[in-house]
This record gives sequence, C-alpha cells and structure tokens, in this order.
Amino acid sequence: MSISLSRAAATVAALGLAVAGVTASGTAAHAAVKVKNAAQLTKALKKAKPGTTIRLAKGVYRGSFSLTRSGTKKRPIKIIASKGAVLSGPSILKGVTLRLNGVRWVLVQGLTVQGGQKGVMLDRSRNVLLDRLTVRRSGMEGVRFRAHSSGNVLRGSWIHDTGLYKPEFGEGVAIGSPQGDMKNDRSHRNRVLHNRIGPNVRAEGIDAKEHTRGGTVNGNTFDGTGMSGKDSADSWIDVKGNDYVVFNNDGIHALADGFQVHSVVKGWGCGNVFKANLINLTGAPGVNGTAYGVNAPDHSADCATEVASDNTVIGGTAPTNPGLPFG
Repeated sequence: MSISLSRAAATVAALGLAVAGVTASGTAAHAAVKVKNAAQLTKALKKAKPGTTIRLAKGVYRGSFSLTRSGTKKRPIKIIASKGAVLSGPSILKGVTLRLNGVRWVLVQGLTVQGGQKGVMLDRSRNVLLDRLTVRRSGMEGVRFRAHSSGNVLRGSWIHDTGLYKPEFGEGVAIGSPQGDMKNDRSHRNRVLHNRIGPNVRAEGIDAKEHTRGGTVNGNTFDGTGMSGKDSADSWIDVKGNDYVVFNNDGIHALADGFQVHSVVKGWGCGNVFKANLINLTGAPGVNGTAYGVNAPDHSADCATEVASDNTVIGGTAPTNPGLPFG
C-alpha cells in the first residue's frame, strides 16, 4: 500500500513540469551555474536571475540557504540537484535550511534537505514547484507554505523524521499559519501531490491552517508510525481551512483518525471534500477508543464536510464520526 519513488517519478513525468506554471525546458536559453560547495551555492542564489539554472554537484552543503530572486513564466529560476546533493542545515533548535522568500516562478528539484528548525520554508512566494525532494530530520515542520504563499506545488517527494525539537509542531507539510502566529495568513490553492509522508512525522502529515482555501491533496501515502499525539497531533491530515479537495490518498498506522476537519475560527473548516481515499485504521488506538476514517466534529449545515461513498475505510470504529454523512 506504499507509494514507491519510481511510481512518484512516473507520476511527475506524466503530469509534466507545467503543473505549477513552470515548464521543463522553457522557451529561451538558460544560464547554467554549476556549484560544488556551500559558498558557491550561496553566491549563485544571490545572483540568480530569470533563466538561471543552478546545478548542484553531489556532496553536502552545510548552512542556511535563501533565494529572494524570481524567474518568469517563460524563464523560471531552476535549482537542480545531482543525486547525493544534500543541504544540511543549522541546529534543529532554530533556522531554516532552505528558504524561498518573496519569489515567483522557481523550480527546486532533486534536493535532499535536512536539519534546521524548518526544512523548506516558502514566504510570500507563488508559482514554486518543489519536485522530488527528500526532507528529513527537521526540528519542527518539514515543508511550510507561509505568509500568503499561494499557487505552489509539492510533488513526488518524501518527508520523514520531523519534529525532533518540538513534536507538536513537527508537521510533514504545514499550509498557512495558526491565527495566533500570523493573522489571516492567506496561503491559498497550494497542491500536495503524490508524496510519501512518514514515518516519524511527529505531528500531522499535512496541516492546512485556518484562513487558507482551495488546496488539493492528491495521491499521497501516509505512514503514521512515530506520530507523537502531542497537541492533538493524531491524524494524517488536519484541515482547518476551506474548500480543500482530499482524494486518492492512502495511509497506515494512524494514531487516532485518518483525516480530521476542525473549525477553529468561525467560518473556516468548511466546504472540504474527501473522496476515493484508502484509510487503513487497523490497530489505531483512537481517542477514548474511537478511530474514524474522517472525523469532522464541527460539521453543520453552514459548515459542511463532504465524505464520498468511494472512500474505503479498513478497521477503526466507523467511516465517520456520528452526525457526519458518509456517501
């Protein structure tokens, strides 16, 4: 029931790199910059311009790295890693290993990103494609879309061993910000596609925060082994935003429920759809002995959750919590 990296790669090829508006080859010649160490990479990131391709040779690049330059739709900036190229970040207590800040039209492909309090962070960024990454051993989140970062894609990647510093904030993928952290963080229409998330992701595999909307979660495989349960980190996906479509995902080793929907701010946590997911709750201890495929306790007529009949739930207490329609 697990997704293989070869299957993910095939999916990537089938979808094409235009999924985030970033094309594989572009329409004009690209300036290629080859880097072999951290100093060269830092310099290349500072000087990048539309059409630049930065190619990382095999090796370990130690430090925190940041891109603040943008490409264009026809001339994106590309950061392409050879097999074995690893960004090894700062302490898990602080810092970000790779930060994309205020950028547009960027492709990051093939990197392994490890360490840092956060592995990969997007702030105020759009049309970014994170493709075939490995993100591991972060102090808190593996990948974070923050500060109105919208229209981005994470695809064909593997995220594991997160939350080593603060397990309750160790999401594999976090979209947006909690209200007390950053008010009204409108990180909309982000897509999480065909990734492998887990094991040892201490918080939720994907956490879609309040004030975010219109995201897509498709074709991911979750392994909840090692989930901490701290601060209610007990499901593969927790949706607090609106109008997310969660389909064709599968998961094993849930701590409580497969998927959860919460309305932590009035008017949010509404209009979300779950369909064609394979939810294996075998052995899930649940909360007070209950384990649901989709648990949306705040479901109401004006804040509805749709759970289609083509979801498959194995084990557990029931496909949905009482009062939430199934089918």
